[in-house]
Amino acid sequence: MQANRRTSPVMFVPVFLGLAAILTGCHKKGTDAADAAAEAGAVAAVVDAGPETTNEAQVTRYKDDEKSMDRADATVKVAKTNAITAVPMGAVITSLTKGDAVTELALHNGYYLVIFADPKDPTKKLMGWVVKQAFDDATYVPAKKTMPACAAGGILVTNALSPFMPRCTTHCTKGADCASKMCDSVVQLDPKTGAPVGEGSAQYTQACEAVIAPPPPTPSSAPTAATPKVDAGKH
Repeated sequence: MQANRRTSPVMFVPVFLGLAAILTGCHKKGTDAADAAAEAGAVAAVVDAGPETTNEAQVTRYKDDEKSMDRADATVKVAKTNAITAVPMGAVITSLTKGDAVTELALHNGYYLVIFADPKDPTKKLMGWVVKQAFDDATYVPAKKTMPACAAGGILVTNALSPFMPRCTTHCTKGADCASKMCDSVVQLDPKTGAPVGEGSAQYTQACEAVIAPPPPTPSSAPTAATPKVDAGKH
């Protein structure tokens, strides 16, 4: 009788396999969703990590331009300016005109490294250096005052056309050429009229920034009168 009440292990096999299939199927559904999300993220990461511009390898980079500024949207304000491969005399990549939109990435010696749409294929982007004055909201107004007379070897320049502040300086190619250790892009002026020399990118040149004089020492306060000593003796 006891032998007849024993249940064969074979009867549990189908039940166990069915339960395992159900559990496995539930787990697989969640895993598939997670895997799909992970795969989508991986694809997105690969796309984001790709080259942003098609000519990045041809554009010169400088030690001080890496992450020198946050991305900023800007619009060209002058009639025409060139995007070049290096500062200040690189090869011309293309010309940008008034109203063209760019994204500024970095700044070096008065030039912005910018990204802009490829004029030949708007679906692609290019990178290049553009003189910073191309983004200034400024129109030249002839000055009525007499221009400063520069010494031999000097040039008349202004950092911007508005405010118009002509000054004498010298040409440079790097900061080490200047007493101020700052070589910047400026507008070169006609020494007689004060009008910009050249047109477009031709009116810009590299010149030394002025030496900033140290602030005058703070005058010390007048010495206080000595406090008379009080005789602590007997009265």
